[in-house]
Amino acid sequence: MSAPLHRSLRALANDQASGPLWWLFVATCLIALWVVWMFVARVPVYALSDTSRIEVALDVHSVQSPVQGKVASSNLILDRWVEAGEVIVQLDATKLELELTAKQALVENLSAQIGPIQVEVGAKTTTLNLLGNVIQTQVAEARARYRGGVALAQSAREEAERSAQLRDRAILSESEFSRLHTEGEVTLASAQALEMAITRIEAEGRLRRSELDAELAGLKRELDQIEGRRTQEQLAIESLRYEIDLRSIRAPVSGNLGEVVRVHVGSVVETGDRMGVVVPPGSLQVTADFPPDVALGRVRHGQPAQLRLNGFPWMEFGTLSLVVNSVGSEVSNGTISVQLEIVGDVPPRIPMQHGLPGSVEVEVERVSPAELALRAAGRALERPKTSARASNDRP
Repeated sequence: MSAPLHRSLRALANDQASGPLWWLFVATCLIALWVVWMFVARVPVYALSDTSRIEVALDVHSVQSPVQGKVASSNLILDRWVEAGEVIVQLDATKLELELTAKQALVENLSAQIGPIQVEVGAKTTTLNLLGNVIQTQVAEARARYRGGVALAQSAREEAERSAQLRDRAILSESEFSRLHTEGEVTLASAQALEMAITRIEAEGRLRRSELDAELAGLKRELDQIEGRRTQEQLAIESLRYEIDLRSIRAPVSGNLGEVVRVHVGSVVETGDRMGVVVPPGSLQVTADFPPDVALGRVRHGQPAQLRLNGFPWMEFGTLSLVVNSVGSEVSNGTISVQLEIVGDVPPRIPMQHGLPGSVEVEVERVSPAELALRAAGRALERPKTSARASNDRP
């Protein structure tokens, strides 16, 4: 009986000696695996956005009132499809339309006055040209008669000289000599009268031309004044049409009214008041706003990301797979804007539409757990230093 008891005691002693060794081996293996995992494994690091939303790839257009006015009619209905250029709000333009009608009537009246004046100007111009031709003809005729008179006067002078010689020789009587001398004087006077007639015709022609020129200048001046006033009124008409058109608030593009402001007929809107938002059709994308220290230098084109929508728990509805498309380089309102493209299949239970908010996680890098631990330790050590600097800066 002593032998079995001895063997039992020895087996029990061996089991007690091998137990710690076994657990030590297991612990060593686990520690080795953990160390390998800490330095070899790679875990993703995400950059989390402050805000994000689903948007159409095309720009969303805001509709604003360009002028102050009273609402005459409104077609602002949420989610209604509108065509580009369609009037969605009409402001009252009755006063401007009445003024436009008066201006148009005035322009028609001025245009009616221009026609007869233009006809009269044409007639005066024609008369002036014909008068020049008539005066030239009359002067030419008078000069011809003058040349004939000069020739007759010269012949009469010569005849008088011969008659004087005949009288001296007593061949010609005194009465006959007196008659011939008188005829010569008359012929010379007629030639001088013809010369004066040329001067008179030229003077009368200049006077008549001057009168016609003055009348023509007056008509042209009146015509210029009327045309100038008509042009001024036409410019005023164009300005009124522009002002009237401004009171027709139109859709800038085709699309759905994604946002509308409730306005009633008779209410007054101010310049710049927002009437609504037109969302054009197109593919959807995601726009996210990141803090500058998170996005700059870390978020880059082509990085994978995912979107979790605020109103749809991701455990139930799933997430959207994204990829970074573009990253802004300027800080706006304290954030950096990042645009992401939707890739892969969209979960069927998520209603894809413009404006859905959510949060975006962008995978910026993959690092080892040891590096993450060192970073966390570094940030923990920086906090006391920052606190100490802040306390030293206080007075």
